[in-house]
Amino acid sequence: KIEKTLLDLDLVPMMVGSVCDDVYAKQVYSTLPSQTVIVNKFLSSEELISILDQTVLMIHPPLYDAFGMTISEAAASGVPS
Repeated sequence: KIEKTLLDLDLVPMMVGSVCDDVYAKQVYSTLPSQTVIVNKFLSSEELISILDQTVLMIHPPLYDAFGMTISEAAASGVPS
């Protein structure tokens, strides 16, 4: 159902960031809709800004993150988490 809703809203999910735990990444990837774009690398500032400029909602899936920099970056760009 989520895939149809995303398509109806013309939204494309993205999973962005360098993987540090392959097992956890595979678990997360297996739950994503089929049209998800996966970017498995560190982004330059310009690449990050470009993606955040097109983002309507940021979801933070890590089991552990000492600071949550991605949440701060999204907030700085006006993207709700």
